[in-house]
This record gives sequence, structure tokens and C-alpha cells, in this order.
Amino acid sequence: KQTWIEKETITGGTNWFLNWADFPSVAVNSESDILVNYLQKSGKDTYAYDVIVKTKANGEWQPPNRPHNDNTQTEHGFVSMVPVNSGLFFMTWLDGRNTLNEDDATNSMSIRGAYINNYGDILSQNELDSRVCDCCQTSVAMSGDGPIVVYRDRSFDEVRDISLIKWKDSKWEKSKIIYEDNWKIEGCPVNGPKIASNGNNAAVAWFTAANSSPQVKVILSDDKAESFLDPIRIDNGNPIGRVDVEILSEGSAIVSWMEEVDGNAEIRARKVGINRELGDYILISKSSIERASGFPQITLQGNRLIAAWTDISDGEPEIRTAWIRINQF
Repeated sequence: KQTWIEKETITGGTNWFLNWADFPSVAVNSESDILVNYLQKSGKDTYAYDVIVKTKANGEWQPPNRPHNDNTQTEHGFVSMVPVNSGLFFMTWLDGRNTLNEDDATNSMSIRGAYINNYGDILSQNELDSRVCDCCQTSVAMSGDGPIVVYRDRSFDEVRDISLIKWKDSKWEKSKIIYEDNWKIEGCPVNGPKIASNGNNAAVAWFTAANSSPQVKVILSDDKAESFLDPIRIDNGNPIGRVDVEILSEGSAIVSWMEEVDGNAEIRARKVGINRELGDYILISKSSIERASGFPQITLQGNRLIAAWTDISDGEPEIRTAWIRINQF
């Protein structure tokens, strides 16, 4: 029987930035090296904070570092990370350094990315898009070509659909909208996309409320995210969003999301086959529509799906987990 091992305290502090939607994450490579991130205040303003990273290499935790070097007291967060190879990670984050500009045309949140080795050294960083949604989560996965990043874009007309940018042939390709929902919204919905890839196949899940119709969608690719089929709606009619996605070896996907039910919420998941058929949804847990319930996460381990979420049913928040055999979907 498999169980959770004893928890380990990695680091701590009294000057951290804590937010229901912008939370720490972890990536582990094939050598069991670990990359973690957290957020640390950089100034007195509410949204003045930095991304801090720590790595564990050869069994030892390394000193903390920052993936960005702009030294502005602005927002840096909404991180996603992925192992690239045995000694290298890639991470991406929302970066507020340009929000200090007085010119409205450039006074925008941007998204940046960096390669980091397993000792925490920042090897390179690049701006991926100069104008993006301010506080929707980012997501990254590895294709056969390199990292693929998805995020909520932001046009000058305030259309906030999902964009993708990928690394190919030693450079970043031009970003592209994966599907034109044309969701025009005068503010951030705090509801980012998720991507999963197994090398050739990729799946992207996201929430939209275009035309006042809330939906959770998933879109599939079999050519390393170069092109996509038409999206498939997977919710049951009243979604909150807060999605996650995993992809199976044959290219089918499992999507999780939160659905509002009688003023409360349920965490649900269902499989989307490579031939686009939808399986019945599985109820992972009852939950709450409140912010304190956070963003449920899923991950694959062998022949089962592991889900983790914040439970607030007894007043005090707790992290709970559950696992489901893949053949149950």
C-alpha cells in the first residue's frame, strides 16, 4: 500500500505574499532533482512581490534565487514549471516590470520564461509576450520540440482568449491564439488554462464566459501543438472553471474542473478520447465556490490519477488527496 511520506519543510518566512490563486508549485526531473517556487514581498505595495526559486540537487537544497533581475517593486507570480532534461528546468511567470511605464501602449503585464539548472542557476530568460491578462495562471508542458507555454492573452480591445507559444529549433515561435472564443472582459477572470503533453500529443483545457455562457473546453493536438482540432465542451452546464488536464499515452485527455451545484461546488473529471468521445464525469469531491477552496490539481502516476485540493468544510483549510484508476474513466 502506498502512503504519503512525512512532510519536509523546505523554507519559511514572514515576508511572503500569500494569495488564493497564486500559489507555490513543484517540478521533479528524472534524477529526482526538485525545483520549487514561492512568492516574497519586495516592497510595501500590495502587489510588490518577487518569485523565489529553490532547487534540490544530489539530495541537498540549494540557496534561493530569483528568475528575474529587473528589481522593480511590481508583481511577479503565477508560475509554472517543467523539467527539460536531467539537469535543466524551464519556468514561466507573469511579470509586472512594464506596468511602471507611463505609456499606455506598453504599460502591461508581460509573460517571461527562464531556463534554470538543477543548482538554481538562471541560464537565460526571455519575454514571451508583452501584453497578457494580469492574474490568470500560466501553464507549461514539454513537447518533442521543447517547452509549450499557454496563458490568457489580452488584446487592446480587452479580448482575453488563450494563447500558446512554443520553443522550436532553438528559438521561441510567434505566439498564437489556440481558439477564438472572443471573450471580451474588462478585467482579469483569475481562471488560467492548463496544458499537458506526452511528446507528440497535447491537450489544452480552459474556461471561458464569452457571450455570457460559462464553459470549460479542451482542445487536442497530435502534432506537438502545431495545430489543433476543434474544441470540445466538457462541463455540465454551470462551470466555475479552475481547470487542470493530463494526457494519456495514446493521446486521450482527462480534464478536471469545478462545477457549481445548488450554490456549492463539485470537483469533477472526465476523459476525452482521441476520437473526441466524452466519458461520463467522475465526482472527485464536494467543494465550495469560495476563493478559499483554491484550484484543484491532478497528476498521473502510472495507471491512476491523483487529485489534490483545498478542503474548507470544517472551517480550517486542509489539503486532501484522492486517486482514481484510469480504467474507471
